[in-house]
Amino acid sequence: MVANCLRKLLPWTVLLCVVAPVSCGKVDSPGPVTTGYTKIDDMEGQGGRVGRIAWAPPEGWASPGFWTSTTDCTQADRILPEPYFQPYGGWSYDRVPSPYQTMPGIPLSTHAAHLRTKFDKPLRDVWGANMGFDFAEMPSDDGGVTSPSGESLDGGASVDGKGCRQGSSRDFNGLLVDLSAYSGFTFWAMASPIGRQSIRVQINNKHTDPRGGECTYGAPGNEQDCYNGYGKALLLTSTFTQYWVAFSEMQQDPGWGYRELPVPIEPGEGAFSMNFEVPLPGCVTDEIANCAGGPASVSFDVWIDDLYFVNKPVGGP
Repeated sequence: MVANCLRKLLPWTVLLCVVAPVSCGKVDSPGPVTTGYTKIDDMEGQGGRVGRIAWAPPEGWASPGFWTSTTDCTQADRILPEPYFQPYGGWSYDRVPSPYQTMPGIPLSTHAAHLRTKFDKPLRDVWGANMGFDFAEMPSDDGGVTSPSGESLDGGASVDGKGCRQGSSRDFNGLLVDLSAYSGFTFWAMASPIGRQSIRVQINNKHTDPRGGECTYGAPGNEQDCYNGYGKALLLTSTFTQYWVAFSEMQQDPGWGYRELPVPIEPGEGAFSMNFEVPLPGCVTDEIANCAGGPASVSFDVWIDDLYFVNKPVGGP
């Protein structure tokens, strides 16, 4: 989840190759062959859990996190699913164009998470958009709120001319969860060739999420250096393809935001959330967006499916 913080997004040419020390995903990777997998979400929504991920937090009293989408609040009417406003159960996975096989031995995949711009409504001069989830939420019977109130966030400039309020991860009662049992994750994805196909997969932890209190420098309302998540850039194809991301490959963008250390993410420190971001090329966004080469706009149609943790080998480090 991303607020209206200062961001430096790298040009298209860089995203296709290297994001600082973060290398691009290789779709021809053989992937892990000696480890097992733990399902995070297959996007099928069985058992009435549409919108909730399937992965059960190790903290037994916590609730699984739920999917949401995010963009700058001034352009919230330009993407689907609509950001923030979908309460638990309002998110829907979309039917894939054609059922297909992901993991061996499981039923064909028929649905996936689907982020896209609306017809003839590209995003303009903002950082981009993403969809993602907190790994765990405080359950409502313990005082947690399952999603932001529809009254707490505005989807755009109001009729009286006042600006909208940008959403924050603080609108969600996400919890830090321990990911030390895993070495990374794998998923299937595709993107329409008529639009942007470059994405960045990110995880936010106590160093990068304002709920951790570090990137705000002790000022709760200061989030401009937050959300520089640990990530990896990937270039998607126009058919569903499996991708692998190791935690050891995920690093922060060195060009902006709070950076604790120039090292990969440490899963044992805990994580709040995972998101799949479609960034606009070449923009620096603060109160007013400035984009190299003139105003930037982008359309996209991105699918994410069958997301699994890659387990560490038994007895491994």
